[in-house]
Amino acid sequence: TGGFNSGGSKWTSTEPTSSVFSVATDPPINFSGTDYVAYAWSAVEGYSAFGSFIGSSSLPFVYCGFRPALIMVKDATSTGWFHVHDTARDPYNVSGARLFWGDSISEQENDSAYGFDILSNGFKLRNTHSESNSTGETYVFAAWAESPFKYARAR
Repeated sequence: TGGFNSGGSKWTSTEPTSSVFSVATDPPINFSGTDYVAYAWSAVEGYSAFGSFIGSSSLPFVYCGFRPALIMVKDATSTGWFHVHDTARDPYNVSGARLFWGDSISEQENDSAYGFDILSNGFKLRNTHSESNSTGETYVFAAWAESPFKYARAR
């Protein structure tokens, strides 16, 4: 649930590459005998998009190049959980139903205070809540397409 850390305790000073990332050997991460999970994704045009945006009271639009079926957002600079909007759970705008990755509360029913509009080419935030759109904060996102046709093959 931690945010970005610019030096020392969580990450080494080695920049990640397309095939390697490094983790420091000191706490609070990388304890001996403890299991960890690392997610390393790469964007695929028309299928998935990853990036960041800056929170704003003008309600940011995030371009993905496709209509997302699932969107994960996390405040990159503070602790907190990953929250997820999807079109299976909430197919109409404003999408307010959420899943929580990494929290004991696993799901929240539709709450427009946390709403997103899921659009044909990305998503637009419809809230100014600190979990997804606090002015000036950096947020990371991951999105996967609803209908990824670009690389589909007939059988």
